[in-house]
Amino acid sequence: MKTNHVSRWLTAIVCLSACVSAVDADEKVRPKVVLTPEAESIHEAGMLFDGHNDLPWEIREKGNSSFDTIDISKAQPTIHTDIPRLRKGGLKAQFWSVYVPADTDKTGDALLQTMHQISIVKAMVKRYPETFEFASTADDIERIVKSGKVASMMGVEGGYSIEEELSNLQRLYDDGVRYMTLTHTKSLSWACLLYTSDAADE
Repeated sequence: MKTNHVSRWLTAIVCLSACVSAVDADEKVRPKVVLTPEAESIHEAGMLFDGHNDLPWEIREKGNSSFDTIDISKAQPTIHTDIPRLRKGGLKAQFWSVYVPADTDKTGDALLQTMHQISIVKAMVKRYPETFEFASTADDIERIVKSGKVASMMGVEGGYSIEEELSNLQRLYDDGVRYMTLTHTKSLSWACLLYTSDAADE
């Protein structure tokens, strides 16, 4: 009986291996995907949003917070984003992440560091005005996209950036932030309270 079970498992493994090998073989001989003019036209006509881009952090860490050090108007193969690739991809609107590490809630400078990240995004928009423009509303986005620019907004990644002060949320909004995730990599006292309250209501 045990022998039959082992035999069946071995047969299944052999079959699975053969299938994987066949898939690998298919991928090797599969022709390169070619974007047709019709597909390209459909893509270009759409309103392509990117909800999260960590470029500000990369500029901070790899470029000393300076676009003189990393000029994104030119191809930058060592990072994920540059203007040539944004244009090639047909990006219309971007939320730039003004992320800071979660441990800044312990060091007490979460808001200060977030403001620094915001300053990097502002410097970028100022340096490349032919490419980026800040948007505050849906109407702004449509107008900016029609002008051929990338509508730019910012998003905070983690509620620790407001340092448990609602007035800081307003401050971030006034500086151009348009979303804030409640948590990132760790919970918060008030995020736990919100979850507990919701669970109790159910």
